[in-house]
Amino acid sequence: MLRKILKSILKTTKHHEEIGSLILGGVIVVFIIGVLGWRLLSKMPTLLIAPIANQIQLFWKTISRYKVPFVDESITSSVSPMLETSSDSSPIIRMHRTLPTDTLWKLAIRYYNDGYKWTRIYEANKKLIPDPNTLEKDLNLVIP
Repeated sequence: MLRKILKSILKTTKHHEEIGSLILGGVIVVFIIGVLGWRLLSKMPTLLIAPIANQIQLFWKTISRYKVPFVDESITSSVSPMLETSSDSSPIIRMHRTLPTDTLWKLAIRYYNDGYKWTRIYEANKKLIPDPNTLEKDLNLVIP
């Protein structure tokens, strides 16, 4: 009788031991995958953003070298009172050819370091800009 009880206890323990080993092995695998995944994800922004940031920086360097080949006299004559003057009192004319992503706000930040000065650019170019909320591509804007 005692022998039967001990055999049944050993069988039950052996059965639970297998399940316990499976569970413990699963927990260890999940932990290792979690640690490796966490390390990979913590480095992911650096791996993904750094090349994109370099490309954007290169793009802006290329664009900033672009020169407007002509100045439309009809535009500059209408805004001549608003143009800056240099020390020899000749006007300084800054032109900007718009890109698809340009907005008046972005241009004001670029040229004046203040987005709220977008109205200066709009007032100087009212003939070219029917809607101040959208800019068409390849407009030659005067930047007063």
